[in-house]
Amino acid sequence: MTLLDFAEAGARGASLVICLVLMTQLLVIRPRHVASVMGALFLGAAGIYAIIATPVMMDTLGPALVPLKAYAVTAPAFFWLFVLAILDDCFRWRASMVLAPFTLAFLMLICLPFAAFEPISRVLHLVITLAMIAHLMIRVRAALATDLVASRLQFSRTLAVMVPIIAAAIVIIIVLETMRIELEATVRAGIAFMILAVCITLALTLSRLRLSLVERPAGREPEPASDMSAVDRIDLGRLRDLMEDGAYLTDGLTIGGLASRMGLPEHRLRKLINQGLGYRNFAAFLNDHRIREAQRQLSDPARVHTQITQIAYQLGYGSLAPFNRAFRERVGTSPSAYRTQALDEKQDSS
Repeated sequence: MTLLDFAEAGARGASLVICLVLMTQLLVIRPRHVASVMGALFLGAAGIYAIIATPVMMDTLGPALVPLKAYAVTAPAFFWLFVLAILDDCFRWRASMVLAPFTLAFLMLICLPFAAFEPISRVLHLVITLAMIAHLMIRVRAALATDLVASRLQFSRTLAVMVPIIAAAIVIIIVLETMRIELEATVRAGIAFMILAVCITLALTLSRLRLSLVERPAGREPEPASDMSAVDRIDLGRLRDLMEDGAYLTDGLTIGGLASRMGLPEHRLRKLINQGLGYRNFAAFLNDHRIREAQRQLSDPARVHTQITQIAYQLGYGSLAPFNRAFRERVGTSPSAYRTQALDEKQDSS
């Protein structure tokens, strides 16, 4: 083995160790959350990929390479699910989600009996991976605009930089493998150290993601902090007054726009809503105010002929679909069904 071979092996081994340590840290968290499970599955797959993607390991492992590689190629899918679970407090595991990792593994395994399918398989693998990455970037951008949790916001900022780099690396590696270009030792070592750099960045980022991000039970009500300074309480009172005056009715209201109206830095308003009111997402904060007002209007006999679409627009929603979704999430029924029930109850009591 040359010096470059030793350097590559060392970088890949270090990547595996980091992945295993992070995986263990996620799995020991109690109560267990779907984010910790998806994260552990991703780290396991990434660690295996880091260590088996060398000619020496492929020859050494023999038949054991097949199941290990089948698991390793699912890393993009589990990373996608992990990030979605981290960014969405209402994330729920659904059986259909197994299709993403299963498809990536199937595309690799189908090439064993049908070698001629391998070029098509690699292209499909690339397309699916890039589609998941594109979806992640959309979700990360949304999180940057509405997230109120400081550590999760930092995680999103890191992803905004790291994910495009990972996407570029995946494209290059798959293209080279598809063209069957044998990589020079220098290139292999460079890829190994890039993987190590990603693992180190991920380790540092995940360390800032406090355990509450994956421990928090889904559906829990916002819980304000008990220890607030006098300045925080004053600003919180101003925020409540502003919302009672109908600030939440503004169409397309952003946290930056609300911060400007209050004369506060955006980061301070994020912290105030998160720690002072217990919200983790600005959209949830707005929707709670808007849906309470919607319930009041829908149960008002004087507004019985007001169309639900009109109420949605008045409350700041750009269309009916997000209003219906937010209403159903909070009330458990559709706006029209709620109106019928509320008006019937008022008629019965009169």
